[in-house]
Amino acid sequence: MNTLVSELRPEALAVLFLFRRKNRVSRREISEEIGLGEGSVKRILSNLKSLGLLDSSNKGHFLTDTGRSLLQKLLEKIEPVSPEELTEVPKLAKEFVAILIRDPREIAVHIVRDASIRAGASGALIFKRKGERVFLPPGDNDRHEYSKLKRIMEDGDVLIISFSDDRRHSWLGAIEMTYLLSESLSRD
Repeated sequence: MNTLVSELRPEALAVLFLFRRKNRVSRREISEEIGLGEGSVKRILSNLKSLGLLDSSNKGHFLTDTGRSLLQKLLEKIEPVSPEELTEVPKLAKEFVAILIRDPREIAVHIVRDASIRAGASGALIFKRKGERVFLPPGDNDRHEYSKLKRIMEDGDVLIISFSDDRRHSWLGAIEMTYLLSESLSRD
């Protein structure tokens, strides 16, 4: 799986994640959800097709068996989180993307946050669950109780939130942080 994933640009991974809740997705939906222009969407779809992950019809784009299998494997360790589940997290910009990572690598928080910013995001929040506590690393002395986040996070999980004034850079920041934290997306 790592070889196939390493051939995907961050925007292509974001497109793959759109299929977690829908069987078919239109170019317009991709453009709006990821914040990409028509030319970029066409290029990404062409790339996904050339890798055998996606096919198209006049009713939209859909994952092939290989694409569904890859997405299923990714979702075992990586899952985008809907904004409705993040009501207790402060909204720091117009747009944000949140991804839950199960069994993450141990990496210094500033390195992960800086990767998001280098990708074009305005900033990032990183939450960690340790036992019954959810906190903002590096220290677990944060006394705010993130009880709603406990419902979606298990012990050891990390929730990353990348924010920006535009959707595309929020996605790019989130995917870059995910590359660093998840073995499933290892570029090695």
